[in-house]
Formats: sequence, C-alpha cells, structure tokens
Amino acid sequence: MSIGYSEVIGKRLLGKQVEIYTGDEHDTLLYNDSEIIRKSIIVGTLVEVDQECVIVECYKANLTNRIYINSWNIVAIVELTTKLGMHDMYLPAERKQIKQK
Repeated sequence: MSIGYSEVIGKRLLGKQVEIYTGDEHDTLLYNDSEIIRKSIIVGTLVEVDQECVIVECYKANLTNRIYINSWNIVAIVELTTKLGMHDMYLPAERKQIKQK
C-alpha cells in the first residue's frame, strides 16, 4: 500500500469495522460443472495504520487479538456494513448482471 493510500485508509476507516482482502483464497467449492473459489477475508476493527503495517483487532466470541498485516499485501478494504460485504463485491462471473443497452 502506498503512503497516500495508507493515509486515506487511516483517515476514513480508523476505528471502524472493516473487511480486508489480501488476495488469498480460503477454499474452493467443487461442483460437477464448475468451481467457486472463496476469498479469505480478515474482519475486525481497524485500530492503526502506518506506511508499512495495518493493525486490525479481531473478535471471536469473547476473545480478541490483533493481526498485523503488511500493508503492501492488501488488495481491498471495505467498511463493514449490513448492506454489502467483500463477498458481494467480488461476484463470480455467472452471478454478474450484464447491463442492458
């Protein structure tokens, strides 16, 4: 992540719930005629950003821990809302709607 990108992320999303995609795959669902590759997403509260590191506090049940992510590995960051998540934005080709002219 460039310094400019880090600054923007820090200003806009610090302290908010986010989903971070680093380009990794979680698993692949195989069907007879197709496969669906599921993206690996990190979910938590963005607590700190600098030029080289993004720190996210993750929660599971009553446990918390921080993950330190190399900022150059980040592909996308989305503010976690009830409307649209990372999996909704990276749609498989068969689910994409073609715009009508």
